Amino acid sequence: MPRLHLSLALLLFPLFAFAADPGAAIGQARQAINDRRFDDAIKVLEAAMPDADRLAEPQHTQALAALHFYDALAYSGANKTSEARREIAAFRKFSPQTKSVDAAKYDKRFVTLFAEVVNGGENTFDALYPGWATFGAGKDEKKRRIEFADEMFTTGKTRGSESDRGRVFILLGAPSVVSVKPLTARDGGSNRFGGSASQAPVDSGAQSSVRSVEAADKAMTAQGTEGITKGVVERWMYSRDQLPKNLPDGDTTFKFITQEGYGDHLLQRDFMVNKILGEAAK
Repeated sequence: MPRLHLSLALLLFPLFAFAADPGAAIGQARQAINDRRFDDAIKVLEAAMPDADRLAEPQHTQALAALHFYDALAYSGANKTSEARREIAAFRKFSPQTKSVDAAKYDKRFVTLFAEVVNGGENTFDALYPGWATFGAGKDEKKRRIEFADEMFTTGKTRGSESDRGRVFILLGAPSVVSVKPLTARDGGSNRFGGSASQAPVDSGAQSSVRSVEAADKAMTAQGTEGITKGVVERWMYSRDQLPKNLPDGDTTFKFITQEGYGDHLLQRDFMVNKILGEAAK
């Protein structure tokens, strides 16, 4: 399939193809974005998503693609990177054939973010836990996170929102990069209480974060290459802009270990992990 560029002509979808409310919302949001009123654009677009979700095909897919695209553009303009990535991922569910955006029509930051999501899609939270990008559109964000955590992270008698993954997810949102690997001795598998979350150097962008996680995996497996039976380590990396503002600069990775006889996705805690979660809970 040929690579498609997204033009400013409403993602190749005419406004008149939509029902009145989503179409009007897109028009209003485009004007707000042009005026740099990004928060206004976000409110208008997200309020229109429930109406778009009720449309019949092909209007349903077209409207939601357009709403998520402009929502991503507005979040990017407002310097809310993680939300912009989330909305780009949601847009691509409705328009997977779109591989890039026109650099001549959109600002460099948004073009870069779009490319990062497309090229690093296999390392995204939504790839590991499908459905987050479009789950509960229009709901209060905290309620949305709690409900999704309960749906995805519940194990045995432990409610998902009360699990380690659930608590981190509810407080910080979806990580920018995820990685799931077999558990090795270096990860703390042979010393169950020795594992810890790590703080990585400042490294902007999802692709850079993917490289950071992959480099950490290689370094760890070089010193402890033998996988531990029935053990896995899941890493969630958060970029600096996703963390509480009054903390040191740097991307941070949370590490969850699953091992027979130890537990299921238990967060490896250290001073920085506890400090981040404490600040986020305030």
